[in-house]
Amino acid sequence: TVNNINMIVASIISKKVASGIKKLVIDVKVGRGGFCKDLQTGRILAEKLISVSKKLGVKTCIIISRMDAPLGSAVGNSLEIIESIECLNGKGRRDVMELVYTLGSNLLLMSGLVKSEEEAKMKISETLSNGLAIDFFRKMIIFQGVSKEQATKLCEDPKSVLPKSKYFTNFLIQTSGFVAEINSSKIARVCWELGAGRIMSTDERIDHSVGAVLKKFVGDKVKEGQVWLQLHHTLPHLETSKEKFLNDAIIIKKTEVIPPDIVYEIL
Repeated sequence: TVNNINMIVASIISKKVASGIKKLVIDVKVGRGGFCKDLQTGRILAEKLISVSKKLGVKTCIIISRMDAPLGSAVGNSLEIIESIECLNGKGRRDVMELVYTLGSNLLLMSGLVKSEEEAKMKISETLSNGLAIDFFRKMIIFQGVSKEQATKLCEDPKSVLPKSKYFTNFLIQTSGFVAEINSSKIARVCWELGAGRIMSTDERIDHSVGAVLKKFVGDKVKEGQVWLQLHHTLPHLETSKEKFLNDAIIIKKTEVIPPDIVYEIL
C-alpha cells in the first residue's frame, strides 16, 4: 500500500465506481496491522472515502475497526483462505464474525433490503448456516477460472487443496497471566520475511504455505508453557532473531484483561 491517503482513496473508489455500484461499505483498519496506525488517521481516510464517493454518486458507509492484534486466528495466504471458508460456513472466530455481521448488516440496511439491524443479522446468519454463502463463493471462483472439481474440493476440504508448510514451530507462553497484547505487525513481518509476501520485486515467488495460527487471544487466561502461536514455514530452522522477535509480539499481564471491541465506530 502506497503511504498516501489521496492515492489510496483514488485507488479504492475508482475501481468501485467503475464496477457500477451505488452502495458501498468499507472496512478501514486502525492499529499496528493496518495502514492507519491511529484513530485520527483512520477518520481522515474514512471522511475522504465518503466525500469522494458521494461526489461520484456512491453512498458509502465506513466501519473503522481495530487491527492491533490479528483478526481471527490465521495469518498467511493458505491459512487465511482456510479460515475464510470456515467463516463462510458460519464457524469463524467471534471477532471475525462480529465484523462480518457489522459490514453485512450495514450494507443490507443501506440497500433497503431489510428494515432493521436485527433483521439484517438474522438474514446473514441464515445465509451462512444454510450453505448459500459458501455455494456463492464456489460459483464465484468457478466464474474466475477454477475448475468445478477444484472449487468444490476447496469449499469442502480446503486443507486438501492448498499448499502446506513443511515445518511448524510452536511459540510458548513465558509467564502465566492474561494476554494483554498481540502485535499483529510483528507476526506479519516474520511471515513476510519467510516468504508470505514479496520483499523487493514483483518477480519474487510468494510461498503460500507460510503463515501463523494463533492459539491464544487478547483477554485469555494463560499458563507458562502453553502454545500461543504456531508458525508455519518451509525452512528447517528459524533464525534466533526471528524467534525473539515473535516472542516479543505477545504481552502478558498479571491482572485480568477485557478484550476490546473490534469496531471503533461507524461513519
